[in-house]
Amino acid sequence: MPLFPDYSLQTHHTLAIPAKAQYFIEAHNHAELIEAVNFAQLRRLPILILGQGSNVVFTQDFCGVVIKNNLLGIEIIEECDEYSVIKAGAGEAWQHLVDYSQRFHLWGLENLTGIPGTVGAAPIQNIGAYGVELADFFVELQALDIQSKCIVNFDITGCHFSYRDSIFKHKMRGRCIILSVTLKLQHQPRLVLTYQPLKSRLNQYSDLSPQLVEQTVRQMRSEKLPDPLCMPNVGSFFKNPLVSIEQYDQLRQQFPELVAFSYNNEQVKLAAGWLIEHAGWKGYREAGVGVHDKQALVLVNYDKREGNVLLALAKKIQTSIKEKYDVQLEIEPSII
Repeated sequence: MPLFPDYSLQTHHTLAIPAKAQYFIEAHNHAELIEAVNFAQLRRLPILILGQGSNVVFTQDFCGVVIKNNLLGIEIIEECDEYSVIKAGAGEAWQHLVDYSQRFHLWGLENLTGIPGTVGAAPIQNIGAYGVELADFFVELQALDIQSKCIVNFDITGCHFSYRDSIFKHKMRGRCIILSVTLKLQHQPRLVLTYQPLKSRLNQYSDLSPQLVEQTVRQMRSEKLPDPLCMPNVGSFFKNPLVSIEQYDQLRQQFPELVAFSYNNEQVKLAAGWLIEHAGWKGYREAGVGVHDKQALVLVNYDKREGNVLLALAKKIQTSIKEKYDVQLEIEPSII
């Protein structure tokens, strides 16, 4: 098992923050994963599991062991007339899974195309886009319990999924390592067009297909979201805030063009990008970091500055939104 001390993480996360790991290990199978965990525990060092690093903000060097999860493999483990059950290793790129499902005409993930990161990171965040969430197709996941070294299963109830959230960001944070994720995908397309901008874009077509939805989503993402290789970013830096229907009605009276989406019988989801843009932050830049000029929800680390510089800008934006709309924005990526 290769072990790298004092290892730069700058090329292992999409914000390109200059941070180092005390130790860096790549694990390609269960045995190497357990060996890496034992290495850290024997030295009483904290562990950080890293995939593609598309949802982390480093504020300092990590004094511990960073384990890069490289558990690969995708397979269909169950089939019937209506659906197939597909299992993917946690180290697989999420886009590889989307492409694999389309190649075998398994539908459901087309709205989730283009999302950076790995399969193992997907349930932690309960990734979602364009009206679809991972939880809509989730069956179970396997994880390694860090203390017992036993493999444990989590079904959809055990994951406690909610909007951009799961048990792995709370009670189970740092207690297990996701090994694989299992999803149920349909043989017949069931297009989800509840996201109005996507629906509007597709209105020009008379014959819709999941392939067309996937292509349109890719196009929409490319128009709004910068390539991390050119502009270091983690995609959406803030969650779309949930507010009560009463607060939404009050905001609509003040801001009639406010963009929002229905969420449940008690709450409405506001478009954080709209709030940030109409508070004047779109295109703003300072100290080598800034707000993207096409999508205000994206913060960009233009000069590959330290994480605290980016968080200082995020704090200013949060304060501004609270003062203008009485809405608290929550940072979406994990702060390390």
